[in-house]
Amino acid sequence: MSVNLVVPANSDKTLLDADEAKALASEIIARTDQKERFDADAILEEHPGLAEYRSVVVDLAYEEFCRALDAGQPPDPQEFVRRFPDVAHSLLKVLEVHRYLDHHPDTFEPGSLDWPQAGEEVAGFTLVREIGRGGFSRVFLARERNLGDREVVVKICTHASEEAARLGQLEHPHIVPVHSVQLRLVSGFSVICMPYLSSATWADVIAELFAAGGARPRGVDVLPAVQRINQQHGFPARGQADRFATNRWPWRRGSYAEAILETGAELCEALEYAHRQGICHCDVKPSNVLLTTEGRSLLLDFNLSMQSAGTAAVVGGTLPYMAPEQLRVVLEADARSVPEIDHRTDLFALGVTMFQLLTGRLPFPTDDLPNDRIQSARQLLERQRDRGDLCDQLTAVASPEIARVIAGCMAFDPQNRPPSAADVGRRFRQELGAPARVRRWVRDHKSALAGGAAALVLLVAFCGIGLALRPASHVRQFERGVAYLEAGQFDAARGCFEHAYGSRSDFHQALALQGWADLKAAQQPGRDEAERSARLRSAHQAFDANWMRYPSAEAAASLAWCLLQIGNHNDARCCFDKALQLGLATPAVLNNLGYCLTKTKNLAEAAVRLEDAVRLDPTLQAARHNLAVVAWRLVLDERRECERARRQGDHDRAASHEARAAELLWSAMEHVEAALQSGPRSAELELVAANIYACLSASRPQDANPETEALKQESLEKALKSCQAAMKLHLPASRLKEPASLNPQLAQAPLFQELLTRPPASAVPGHITLTVDVFPDIRSQLIAVE
Repeated sequence: MSVNLVVPANSDKTLLDADEAKALASEIIARTDQKERFDADAILEEHPGLAEYRSVVVDLAYEEFCRALDAGQPPDPQEFVRRFPDVAHSLLKVLEVHRYLDHHPDTFEPGSLDWPQAGEEVAGFTLVREIGRGGFSRVFLARERNLGDREVVVKICTHASEEAARLGQLEHPHIVPVHSVQLRLVSGFSVICMPYLSSATWADVIAELFAAGGARPRGVDVLPAVQRINQQHGFPARGQADRFATNRWPWRRGSYAEAILETGAELCEALEYAHRQGICHCDVKPSNVLLTTEGRSLLLDFNLSMQSAGTAAVVGGTLPYMAPEQLRVVLEADARSVPEIDHRTDLFALGVTMFQLLTGRLPFPTDDLPNDRIQSARQLLERQRDRGDLCDQLTAVASPEIARVIAGCMAFDPQNRPPSAADVGRRFRQELGAPARVRRWVRDHKSALAGGAAALVLLVAFCGIGLALRPASHVRQFERGVAYLEAGQFDAARGCFEHAYGSRSDFHQALALQGWADLKAAQQPGRDEAERSARLRSAHQAFDANWMRYPSAEAAASLAWCLLQIGNHNDARCCFDKALQLGLATPAVLNNLGYCLTKTKNLAEAAVRLEDAVRLDPTLQAARHNLAVVAWRLVLDERRECERARRQGDHDRAASHEARAAELLWSAMEHVEAALQSGPRSAELELVAANIYACLSASRPQDANPETEALKQESLEKALKSCQAAMKLHLPASRLKEPASLNPQLAQAPLFQELLTRPPASAVPGHITLTVDVFPDIRSQLIAVE
């Protein structure tokens, strides 16, 4: 790397004092272009006099680290500091502080930033009102102008690349999803858009339920508290969500402890999913758990999360919920001497959170801790070590079994904590099951069972409980239908769902699955066209009735998928868009919406949705194929506009369209190659590839140079191979006129001429479905019936 500066010819330690070294380093940093790689080692080698001043070396190294972060290539802090052994300790502390300030924004309030205000337009969002803030972010309720002014939550921040990357990998019913991310806008801010699902966190709920030391709350008290909190924040009432809540027994007839166990089980599912992706949350606490009006808990705020185990990367967090290993990172001068942060760190915070939700207080009091962060961390660590008997405190509000599980999560030594979030969640679910509920009933009523009539009372009690716990007839029919559906016995499944819905007219899950049984029956091979059409009509009627009576993301996605099978792309597009607005932003929904948009000629919007699908699942072949098709059609549009501009003599406009066509062509090639590599090939996919390669191999003569000529030859060979592969997959020879028209050299190639004379292949044509079944995305919600 070379930096064009005017400096002394012999910039060594004999000619540079400390002030001169600082000035030279500052000038090098200022003059190095932001797009150019910043290499501290190269600068120190070019100016050896700078290496004599440790603070200057730290400044240069830190500049390299920050620019790597801005470029989206964050170095590992431990590996990075090893490159500078003389200043490793000082540099590590600087990086720790950087990480802490980046992810603990309330520490300082920078006044130099011109933050957007309510009422302004930012990146397509109208900011309605501010609902949260930190030193490096603002959170707004907003309306998304391009999607019917739907209400969303927008987080505007100075640093969002890492949080966005984490959230982009996570798609789970109990993790707050992300609609879109726009990094480094012109204003200098990044924008993360999320659905507006609720204004209430568990921190808000327990503050209300345990206020003023009133009576112990019940399970039935939780959702009214959520509704009151939402009303205070102006969150719109959603009656359909409340109806769904009545199907979840902990919220309507369970104890408060059982309601908390339901939340704990959902958090365990979310954490286990994140841990399987290699992501640790690192800041689990009640204020980071959103609670919707139907009682669904969602984990949010992954801005402190880690991609893999580490130590120095995590110096932020919330003290009362920090595991001992996190506190030791804060306290230790050398972070390499403390245990690694891993999934067991999240289990500790989960244990603290569950303790607080059950009791209304923290297991390790923090009211009397000093204001100094280091001193507070040291005292809190001692309280965790001398923790007392947490089990005894918990058994006053929960069963002994659950008390042991939660106390085990808060073990001082990570080795003594449960092995996984899945194991904790399984224990919670067991406690919510019928056998455990019977045991609790017997334990709570043992005094009534004493004496000579104990056996008789027990018998009567067990019979009564058994009858009470036995599912109702419509539920048994529903569960039987689910079993038939998953076994592929769609006719039998439909009969069960129809019976369940007939017995209970508000049983919307049964109505939805009745439609799915018909739809899947219509898709079975061997069905004649008349029977297939009848099943599709029946499915459409069920889905349409379900959407009209019980509108939800699942209902919209089901109806959209049925309309897609019928071939009604315009209505399917509207329904997929509704599902997206209601929070179902899965790769399948985004891909299918993009596909429908291509069919309705909305190519630009289709590209946006398909890119979102690829961001969530880079291996989704259907989305890659659709993106390649969209990019290719946009290439053709730009080429036509270019020719029109040339005929009109507008050479500047022609050059602009030509440049845009070239950019889109490279994008099309990237997506078609990804599609070819990620799954089975089809004649249509190979034909798209042939068209793209033929176009690439036909660049204009004035652009020729040895490098472009080699690229043209390589692209021509790929075009020939794709034509050959398409013919093997049963493509009619007449379709090869498309790539031939794009490059006469291809049409004249001997292999291409020989392909035109071949008879059609007798093999079964290759086929790739450009849409993706949405049932796996909504199955768990449709079968979640008490």
